[in-house]
Amino acid sequence: MTINRINFACFIAPAFPTLYMFIFVMRDFRSVDAGGSFDVLILVMTLFVSYLWSVLFGLPYISVLKKKKCLNSIYVVIGGGVLGALAYYITEYGIAALLDSPISGIEHVDSIKWGAFLGVSVALPFSLIAGLPFLYQKKTKK
Repeated sequence: MTINRINFACFIAPAFPTLYMFIFVMRDFRSVDAGGSFDVLILVMTLFVSYLWSVLFGLPYISVLKKKKCLNSIYVVIGGGVLGALAYYITEYGIAALLDSPISGIEHVDSIKWGAFLGVSVALPFSLIAGLPFLYQKKTKK
């Protein structure tokens, strides 16, 4: 596992939720205007938010795992799910507060569920691209 693969994974993995949204959600939803600008706006905002939370939560989490010598796919994917749920909840709460819109109890559960899915959808490709070991980080001799 080289640092270059990890850097490449940090650069590429946050784009996966946008790719999933484009493939699975947007294929069934056509824009309100003929130009498709609404579709593009949603994809750009998804990309921005994904990279923002990856920088704010993901990179520090990866750094902590590296320092503790616990950088493996299991910890990255579980942490990605938890941090993704938190990031999605904060984003949804912020947007609701900005629009002065209440959030019901069931929407909280949906936020956590979708956030965890999106967090895993970043963490799993990150682990695969970075070539992380599945359960443990191999000890190297100094």
